[in-house]
Amino acid sequence: MKGDAAMPASLKTSKGQTTIPKEIRKHLHREPGDRMMAMKCLIVGGGGFLVSHTCDVLLAAGHRVRVFEKQYVSKQNIQHVMGAVEWIEGDFTNESRLKEIVQGMDCIVHAIGTTLTEDSNENPVYDISSNVISKLHLLDTAKKAG
Repeated sequence: MKGDAAMPASLKTSKGQTTIPKEIRKHLHREPGDRMMAMKCLIVGGGGFLVSHTCDVLLAAGHRVRVFEKQYVSKQNIQHVMGAVEWIEGDFTNESRLKEIVQGMDCIVHAIGTTLTEDSNENPVYDISSNVISKLHLLDTAKKAG
């Protein structure tokens, strides 16, 4: 695909090919001079490895990125883009706060998820609340926001 040279090196294989499927890449990448408007993208749950690469791709394509994450989550994975993204901390279950954060966004990437099985086993109610219920709140809030 034309323009793959603009993709960050972290998203390329040893042969220089991008690791993002072209079906997704065509929606994210803009050629120089392309008149497509930059999207305002919200990533909910933003401290992880995959989100760091999602930020790389969105920023390389000229989009604006807002990341909403819990206060105590490490920013180590996305430290390299912290100056380029809008970082907001808060509680995913706070519906009024979520409403403010989704307002004006063109796309939302849901990246919330508990990855530690011991946490899930010790407190399954919290696990369901943070993984499932928060996703339902996000979908409902995004739908209402338009």
